[in-house]
Amino acid sequence: MSFRMPTRGETYASSKLARQTDAPKYIVTDFDIYYAGAVLGLCARQRIPVENYDAEINRELTRTYPKDRLEIADTIAGMLVEAELTRQSIDPGNAKLILATIEEYLSSASQTRLTTAGHKLLDRYAAAGFRLLEERFGDDGFRYEEEFFVAYLGLLDEICSSTNTADS
Repeated sequence: MSFRMPTRGETYASSKLARQTDAPKYIVTDFDIYYAGAVLGLCARQRIPVENYDAEINRELTRTYPKDRLEIADTIAGMLVEAELTRQSIDPGNAKLILATIEEYLSSASQTRLTTAGHKLLDRYAAAGFRLLEERFGDDGFRYEEEFFVAYLGLLDEICSSTNTADS
C-alpha cells in the first residue's frame, strides 16, 4: 500500500503555497504537504467518509516514508490509533478492542508501520486536514512558506487545544 495525496493537498502544493525561488525551502516534498494535512486531521480527529475515498484521494504519493522522515513512522502510527480509539469511544480499559484496533491498522512488518487499512485511514485523515485548511483560509494563498507555517501552527494549536479540552 502507499500514501495517496488528497486532491485538496494537490491544490495546496500547486497553488496555495507560492514557491519563492530565493527563499529557503521548508516544504521540500509533496510528502511534507501530506504530513501537514494528516497531522491536522488526526489532531482534530476528523476524517472523510470512506465512501468519499475514491473521489477525494488522488495520486499515489509514495510507498514509504522519505528517508529523512523515517523517524515519524511510529509517531504517526500512534496518533492514528489514538484518534481511532477516541473516535470510536473505546474504553481505555477494553484491552480486546484496543488490540483489535491496533491489529487492524498497524503492522510491525511494514516500514510505514501501517497495514493497507491503516494507509487508507491515514489518507482519509489527511483529506480532512486539508478540508480544515480550506475552511479556515479559503482561497487565500501564502506568499512565503513562513506565512503558511504561522497560519498552520495557529490552526493546529487551536484544534489540539479544543480537542484536548473536549477529551478532559
